[in-house]
Amino acid sequence: MMTAQTPTTQTKLTTLYTTCSNNHWSQSTIVDAPGPYDIVCGRNSGAYKNIGNRRFRVTIEMNLQRYIDSPTREEKTNTIKAIVHMLHDDIGARFLKKELVSVETGTTTTTTTTNSCQTMLYGEVTNTNNSNNNSTNKVPRYTVMTQKQAREKTGHALRDLVTSLRKNEQEDDEEE
Repeated sequence: MMTAQTPTTQTKLTTLYTTCSNNHWSQSTIVDAPGPYDIVCGRNSGAYKNIGNRRFRVTIEMNLQRYIDSPTREEKTNTIKAIVHMLHDDIGARFLKKELVSVETGTTTTTTTTNSCQTMLYGEVTNTNNSNNNSTNKVPRYTVMTQKQAREKTGHALRDLVTSLRKNEQEDDEEE
């Protein structure tokens, strides 16, 4: 008696594309793991403890007075651009966004949604059979952020530190 065998597919994952609300498609870069200088976007303890994020916070603190002393919005923007340029071009840091991607065995498309953007990974899963035993696994993926997103993160960090500094000054004034 012969038994039926299910066919297998032998291909690898291809390209990651990101589409935002304006339906603009752009190619993104995926990184397996952050390097020692990379800055991971997020407010969890993993991002906070990351060595690249610690270096980022020190860099922000070192440039805080320069940002505060900038009298115009344009000069503040130039300060932010200079910090991002220094981190990226001089040090080699990358700004990364960590995403947990659902990988379904037996399918060919993986989708994850972050903010107003949707990320789609096209390709076929290696050695997949056509059974009904689909399972979902969460796999971390790091996507390199755009220069605009890096400037936004840097600007937020500077503004958060300015707010924290002013709050501490007010508390000190109230105690006196």
